Amino acid sequence: IFRDRGVEVDVKTGLKPDELEGMHLKQLLGEEIYKQRAPYIARVLHGQAVKFEGPTQHRYLGRRDLELSYVPDFGPDADIRGFYVMAMDITERKKTEKQLEHQARRLRLLWEAAGVILTAENPDTMLQRVFGKISPLLEVDTFFNFMVNEAGDALALQACHGIPEEELPGLARLEFGQAVCGNVAKHRKAIVACSIHESDHPMVQLVKGYGIRAYACNPLMAGDELIGTLSFASRTRTEFDTDEIEFMETISHYITGAYVRWKLLEDLRAADKRKDEFLATLAHELRNPLAPIRTGLEVMRMAGGNLSAIERIRVTMERQVEQLVTLVNDLLDVSRITRGKLQLRESRVGIAEGVRSAVEASY
Repeated sequence: IFRDRGVEVDVKTGLKPDELEGMHLKQLLGEEIYKQRAPYIARVLHGQAVKFEGPTQHRYLGRRDLELSYVPDFGPDADIRGFYVMAMDITERKKTEKQLEHQARRLRLLWEAAGVILTAENPDTMLQRVFGKISPLLEVDTFFNFMVNEAGDALALQACHGIPEEELPGLARLEFGQAVCGNVAKHRKAIVACSIHESDHPMVQLVKGYGIRAYACNPLMAGDELIGTLSFASRTRTEFDTDEIEFMETISHYITGAYVRWKLLEDLRAADKRKDEFLATLAHELRNPLAPIRTGLEVMRMAGGNLSAIERIRVTMERQVEQLVTLVNDLLDVSRITRGKLQLRESRVGIAEGVRSAVEASY
């Protein structure tokens, strides 16, 4: 109960009733909170009931969130003698609401990041756009993306942000076991480094030189295969909480999926190109045996009873039909075409046989 603008009786303050007697609101609430409530106090003292949410400072529980109702206390002559206060502690509710809002924001960002990953045309564009979306949430200002090189014996820098361009040549290659990312690649396990500015550990000295204080690196694993690493770093904060680490791990899984998708698309394009090249070659090769066969049929028709000439033509046609069968079998073996498993058959051929085959093809 507030009376004459001077006394609040509220067990939620942590004060005993006799301690509250005669205490002014400003003394009870503190200067900051009193200023926040002053507009509501003015309204209730003009006869208007008000309801609002606001903080308070509890003697034992610290800062708490309250749902407050101020109701005027009218005297016999309808004058306002003061006001009543009804308060409900909603600290846990507000905390839960804040957590849910935070989770909803992260889910929204994950959804937006997934959209970027599915539509980006190249890795650098994808990573820069994803980083732009999540950096405000995580308070990170730097990222590194290394990929396993073609030899499979080291990491090659794919993309990064927050590092001066003149420093990039020194990051072009990382050995397995070198710095944080190299150790992640070597052991295939995530590493989170906190308070790097205070650490003398050899592993973090490379990123410490860039002024980085907190660093989280995840391996990019496609099944059992390591394809690279992805790191997020901050120069302003000293550590990441558990939810943030899980969030960065999820983003890393998304990025891994994007790289796997690009690899599959590249393989499909390469297979399609090999198929087109093979079919073009095969179309040309199919014409070669057809010409001698057609010519042979014409010669046999004209040879009449010349058995010797007919036998020579038959042998030629038989050889060309065998070649045609081989080409057709290769055409039907589509799986070998798409996998690039076709092999050139090499064999020794005499000059006379080669010349004869060329002459037959030119009939």
